[in-house]
Amino acid sequence: MKRQIIIIAICIITMLPAMAEQTETLPLFSTMTKQTEAPQLYPAVSEQTGIPQFEGYQRNIFVGLLFSANLNFFLDVNYDMRLNPGRMDGIGFRVGIGGISAEGRLPRGGYVSVGIITFPIEFNHVLGKRRHSFVSGIGIVPIFLSADTHGEAVKIDNKEFEFDGSVFGFGTAYLSLGYRWQPLGDGIIFQVHWNPLIGYGGFDPLCFGVGIGASFKQ
Repeated sequence: MKRQIIIIAICIITMLPAMAEQTETLPLFSTMTKQTEAPQLYPAVSEQTGIPQFEGYQRNIFVGLLFSANLNFFLDVNYDMRLNPGRMDGIGFRVGIGGISAEGRLPRGGYVSVGIITFPIEFNHVLGKRRHSFVSGIGIVPIFLSADTHGEAVKIDNKEFEFDGSVFGFGTAYLSLGYRWQPLGDGIIFQVHWNPLIGYGGFDPLCFGVGIGASFKQ
């Protein structure tokens, strides 16, 4: 009996170093595994360049207010998008819808009612990979016009006519030059821009706009 106990004790003593090595290795291995696992952030920001890293497309939805010396002001809603995924800069486009309605007095005492709906279409470029950027573009503005002179004759270019109806056609072309502030992630976007108009009435340089909205990287 004593001989069996001695043999069992010797076996336990010989197994202790191996058990100690296993108990020390397993926690160390699990700790190293936890350290090598990096959290998944979206969008991530490169520590070297500070430029956002994402896989989707930069999309912006914003409300704009356009001021003109000849047209007073227009309110519009716009959708803006970059065409290259994973970038806040580069080529893109903007489409929108806006309009205004107004009434005015005629020289003979009558009045005219006018409603205008605009559909701006713009091809643009953003220079700046982070929050501050320069935006340039060129676009056209198709217009839906509805007017009523209420039976009164309107004199334009020495010709009198009455108008009661609506028409859809090409309004004007324009240039766009401005500053844009956009977040590194999702958030608020803001921009101010100068939009000289080129149309049948000639060149109108006194046209400016502001916009504010939301930016998404999806």
